[in-house]
Amino acid sequence: MTQLNRSSVEAGLGADQRTLVVTAVALIKAQRLTEAGDLLDQGLATFRGRMTIPDAMYVSAATRDELEVLSKEINRPSSLIWVEWSFREVLHLKAFIESASKRFENALHFLDEEVMYAPTAAAPYLERGYILNQQGKSSAALEAYTLALERARTYESSAGAEGAALRGMGVTLVDLHDLNKAEQYLQESLRIDPGNRVAVRELEYVRQIREKGSTR
Repeated sequence: MTQLNRSSVEAGLGADQRTLVVTAVALIKAQRLTEAGDLLDQGLATFRGRMTIPDAMYVSAATRDELEVLSKEINRPSSLIWVEWSFREVLHLKAFIESASKRFENALHFLDEEVMYAPTAAAPYLERGYILNQQGKSSAALEAYTLALERARTYESSAGAEGAALRGMGVTLVDLHDLNKAEQYLQESLRIDPGNRVAVRELEYVRQIREKGSTR
């Protein structure tokens, strides 16, 4: 549930929904998922109720600079409408709640929508990677984590996801029996997030696998 530093977020359409996101995050942390989900549904209804211009392309971006980059990439500046980053967060939190409740297909639906509206975001690919691993789809999970890493290294708003993307790739590569690459990505993730328990534990697991292999 990656959160962006609020001080770095600029305002687009629906900036008044930021408080709703903060409240929803607090409810989720308190394990009050149903209340959080209901509140987020209100936020989604508000955003969608304002996104009504035909043929417009609504984009949820964290900063004006990133919006400018996207405008050049998609070559549709005249029809681009900037939507508050909180819209992306609402979609992501809805996906997180569905995923936490093991309703993975519902979660993937919200993640698809998040990817569509927020092309600079790494977060939906991180959550998609987690879900696909839970479903035993390791190759697809690796692709999702790789896309998360690309965005984390390209867009400032997603930079904080780099360590998690590398860890996800490492863990998935262990499942795919590519221990050398797994170890490489896990070590790289520790340079970003020193002492991370997931990475340390997974590296120990890699060591144990190798040890068992050498004793056969």
